[in-house]
Parts: sequence; C-alpha cells; structure tokens
Amino acid sequence: MSSSTSKFLESSQPLLIRDPASHLWRLAVAIAARQKFKFSGECATNLKERIKAGLKDHKVGRYEFRDRAAEAEANIEKLVHLMITEGQSRDPASQILGEAGLFSALYGCKLCPGLWPLC
Repeated sequence: MSSSTSKFLESSQPLLIRDPASHLWRLAVAIAARQKFKFSGECATNLKERIKAGLKDHKVGRYEFRDRAAEAEANIEKLVHLMITEGQSRDPASQILGEAGLFSALYGCKLCPGLWPLC
C-alpha cells in the first residue's frame, strides 16, 4: 500500500474514542442541556452505570465502538429526548430528568431491548 493510500485510509476512519462510556455520558448531558434540562444525581448515576454495563455486556472495545459510534450516539439522543418527553408529561415545569423518566423511556416505551449499547 502506498503512503498516500495509507494516509487516505487513516483520515477516512473516525478517531478511536479512548473512553466510550464517558463520551456517551457527555453527549447525553449536552443533548439535555440544549433543551435546558439537567439530570438529577440519581438519574445521572443510574444512566452512567447503564452505559458502562451495556458496553461491558456487549463486550464493546474501542474499535467496535469507533465503527458503531454513530448508532450509539443516535440511541443516546433518542433516549434523552424520550426522557424529556416523559418528564414533561409528569411535570411540565420541571427541568430535571429523573430516574422515573429513565425507566419509563427504557421499559415503558419499550426502547429496551434494541438500544445499543445500553440494552
């Protein structure tokens, strides 16, 4: 392989993300913040644990995550938007995402199974 081909292949590949769990958590926070929402402490802890456990259960390494990062990011966005909708249906004035909204989105709205890599 020529050096120019090698450089092209390197530049066309997304970068490896050192810590996929932290990346997905930061994305969830950013998505919520765009709509002026924050996670409660309990919800934040639970979601972080679910992200880590899902990555571990699916045995996702950095290379697989790189290849499926767009899917994981889209699924986190879907989850956060549904959590916001669930939270607003309970209390339209609240700007805090709680555990009830997380559980409702994952199980009541039947996102799990199928929300890779969470479940």
